Amino acid sequence: MADMTLDELLAKDEIREVLHDYCRSMDRLDRDLCVSVFHPEGELFYEGTFTGTAGQFFDWLYERHRTVKACSHQLTSTRIQVDGDRAVSETYGTIAIQSEVEDGWVEERTTRGRYLDTWSRRDGRWAIEHRHHVCDARSTHRVPVATTDITALGARRDRTDPSYELLGR
Repeated sequence: MADMTLDELLAKDEIREVLHDYCRSMDRLDRDLCVSVFHPEGELFYEGTFTGTAGQFFDWLYERHRTVKACSHQLTSTRIQVDGDRAVSETYGTIAIQSEVEDGWVEERTTRGRYLDTWSRRDGRWAIEHRHHVCDARSTHRVPVATTDITALGARRDRTDPSYELLGR
């Protein structure tokens, strides 16, 4: 770590911010933010579910998330290797999704996996060129609906979420 340059440290911090933007874009269903995480020709490969561009991915996901009441992406361990204006990273993540499936019941889906990303910095901006999502574990179960609707607690799946007032875009 002592050999790391200030530019490498800044690059790693910028890449982590972009990873966090991705999570926010998914949880708030923010298409513009999702697309901004990737270079225009960037490719996404989610094993067994999706292959295409960021815009195509968001449109595909949006259609599947119409019945989702709550979604939360958490990132844990991230390993980033920077080489000038190029980088690669492996980021572990957990995705928790709740969907109302029938009167009085909610389906909870949890996915644990890794984002294997290839990055480049163009015009001073880091973005993903290629993403390969590896699913390490997945579980689904049904639970009774909680007495309080999660959306009544403040979480919203759009730009009316309180975070936009605080943080902006």
